[in-house]
Amino acid sequence: MDGFKLISKHRKSIMGLAAIFILIFHGWNIRFSNVFILGNIEGFLKTYGYLGVDIFLLLSGYGLYYSMENGKLSTYYAHRITKLFPPAIVIYAVMAIVGKRGLEFFVKAVTGIGFYTESIYYCLWFIPAIITIALLYPFYHYIMKAFKDDVLFTMFALTVWFILTMALKDVMRGDLYGFTDRLPIFMIGVLFASISRQKKVHFNIKTWIFILLLCVTGIYCNHLYTDEGIEFIVPMSGCFIPAVLFSVPFVLLLAGLCELLQTKGPLKSVFKGIDKILAFFGGFSFELYCVQEFVIGNVRYYLLSGMGVLTANILSLLAAVICGYILFLILNCYKYVGKRH
Repeated sequence: MDGFKLISKHRKSIMGLAAIFILIFHGWNIRFSNVFILGNIEGFLKTYGYLGVDIFLLLSGYGLYYSMENGKLSTYYAHRITKLFPPAIVIYAVMAIVGKRGLEFFVKAVTGIGFYTESIYYCLWFIPAIITIALLYPFYHYIMKAFKDDVLFTMFALTVWFILTMALKDVMRGDLYGFTDRLPIFMIGVLFASISRQKKVHFNIKTWIFILLLCVTGIYCNHLYTDEGIEFIVPMSGCFIPAVLFSVPFVLLLAGLCELLQTKGPLKSVFKGIDKILAFFGGFSFELYCVQEFVIGNVRYYLLSGMGVLTANILSLLAAVICGYILFLILNCYKYVGKRH
C-alpha cells in the first residue's frame, strides 16, 4: 500500500473531513460535556478542530503540485482565480453590505490589504492566506524543479523558512506567524505529491505503526501548547511543530483507513457511502469556509437565540452547509451548463 498515492485517491474525502472539523470548531457550542464518550469527542473537536486548516493546507500543497505538473501556467492561474476569488468577493460583499462595514472594508478584504497591514484576523484570515499561497506557488514549483532533487529542496526551503522566521522574530507583526508558521505543512504536501508522482513507496505495518505514533505525539504536543502553554521554538508555535506532527500523519492514516475500510470487511458498502458523504463536503470546502462564520453568527443571533444548545448547534451548522453549497452551485453553474451541451 502506497500511502502517498492514497492521499490522491482519497483527497476529496479527507478535505471534507477537514471542512467538518473547522465547521464544528467555529459553530458548535459545548453540549455533551457530562457524557463520557460524546463529551470527549466534542471537547477534542472544539479544542483542536482548527487543525482542519493544517490538513487543508497539506492537501492544497498536494493538489497545487499536480495542477502545475498537469497543465499550463495560464490554465493553473485561470483555475485558481475562478475557484478562489468569486466566493471571497461574494462573502466580503455580503459582510460589507449587511454588516454595514462599507466600501473600505470590502476593498481591504478582497485585496488582502487588511490582512497584511492591519491583522490576519481582519476578516476570514484563511481566504487571503490561501489566495497568497496559490498565486505565489508557481515560483516555488519552478525553483523546486530547477533544484532537481525535491526532497533536498524541501529540506533547504524549510531551513530557509526557519532562519527567516527566527531572524524576523522581533520585527514581523506577531499575528502573521499564524499564517507563516503553517507554510511548512504546505511544503510537505507539495513534497508528498512529488513523491507520489515520481515513485512508488510501499508502506508496511512498521511504517503505519510509526505514523500512528507520530500522530499520537502530535496530539500530545497540541495538548502541551493549547492546555499547558508550552511554546515550541518559533512564535505561535502551535501552528508549526504540533500541527505538523498531528496533521501529516493523520492525513496518511486517514487515507490508509479509507482504503482499508472500503476494500475489506463486511461493511465495505457502508464505508463507501461515508466516503461519498465526506467527498461531498470536500467538493465545496472552500465555499463552506467562506460563509460559515457569517452564517452561523447571524442565524444564532437572529433566529435561534431562544432555542436549546443542541437544536441551535444543528440548525446553525445545517444553515452554513446549505449556504456554502448554494454558493458553490451558483458560482459553478457554468460547468454544469457546459456539460449538458
